[in-house]
Amino acid sequence: AYLIGKFFGKIDIRQKGSSNAGASNVTQVMGWKFGVLTALADILKAFLAVEISFLFFGGTVEAFTAGTFAVLGHVFPFYLKFKGGKGLASLVGMMLAFKPEIGLAMMASVLFLTIATDYIAVGSLTVYLGLPVLLFFYGMEKAILLESAALALLGLWLHIGNIKKILRREEKGLRATIKR
Repeated sequence: AYLIGKFFGKIDIRQKGSSNAGASNVTQVMGWKFGVLTALADILKAFLAVEISFLFFGGTVEAFTAGTFAVLGHVFPFYLKFKGGKGLASLVGMMLAFKPEIGLAMMASVLFLTIATDYIAVGSLTVYLGLPVLLFFYGMEKAILLESAALALLGLWLHIGNIKKILRREEKGLRATIKR
C-alpha cells in the first residue's frame, strides 16, 4: 500500500483516509483498481511465505508460523515505524497457501459480508475471528490453534476503531468507496 501510494499517487497512504497502509484504504483514497493491485500484492507476499516454508521445512506448524509472521510484518512493518495495514489480504494469502479451501472460504465470506453489510470491516473481522474455529474443526495442532487465536485477537484489536465508527454510523461503506 505504501509503495503503491508513493509510486502511483505520490502520497504517503498512511496520511490519507483511514491512515492505514492497506488495500481498503488504498481503495478509498486512490480507487478500486489500485486497491485490487494492493490486495493482490499483500495476498502474494503471505502466500509466498507459506509456500517457501513448506518447500524448505515441510511442516504445517512452520508454514503457519511463516504466514503469521507475514501478517505481522504487514501490520507492524519496521521500515514504516510499525504503522501498517490490518492484514486481511495477507491473512487470506497465508490461508490460500496453507489450506486453499479455507483461503477461498475466507475470500467468499469477506465478499459476501462486505456486500451484505456495506462494510469491509465486518467481513474482515469475521474472517479473523472465525479462523481459529475453522482450524479447530480441521484438527490442527495446538500450536497452530494458539497462533490463530492470537491472530483473531489481533484482528479484533485492529478493528475496534471500525466497530466504533460503524456503531456511530461514521464508517465509509463499500458502495461509497466503489463510486470512485
